[in-house]
Amino acid sequence: MVEFGDFKCVNCGRFAREIEPELRRRYIDTGVVRLFWRDFPAQGRDSMRAAIAGRAAARQGRFWAFHDAVYADQSGGLGEQRLRSLAARLGLDLAAFDADRRDPALREAVERDFAFGAQLGMAGTPAFLINGSYFFGAQPLSAFVKQIEQARHG
Repeated sequence: MVEFGDFKCVNCGRFAREIEPELRRRYIDTGVVRLFWRDFPAQGRDSMRAAIAGRAAARQGRFWAFHDAVYADQSGGLGEQRLRSLAARLGLDLAAFDADRRDPALREAVERDFAFGAQLGMAGTPAFLINGSYFFGAQPLSAFVKQIEQARHG
């Protein structure tokens, strides 16, 4: 399962807080499904800044913790101060985090994900590929379960 997400997207946040934990419990933690993240920063500069920060956190092995922290409370915005505050709270090495966010390779990786999603025709976020089938939106848990079970059993 591949998620195309935007850290500024309210529906992505709802998916991360309300649906993903149950999918994780049922399918990911049990080894049935692997979840991959692709950046789709469609909502401008803050989205791009946060996507790059997520990549910087990943270099320290903390992408999913960063992901969860951003989505836990989306009211604080995605400015420089908030991203550094989240990184500090997660125990990241801030000097490395800051240096990595300036690395052009991270921006290029985010841009490649965004271009790939656009090439696939992603209309917005959250969007998913579940066993190669396009699935759009923060739909109810039951819709995800149905799609996953359909993929598992043909």
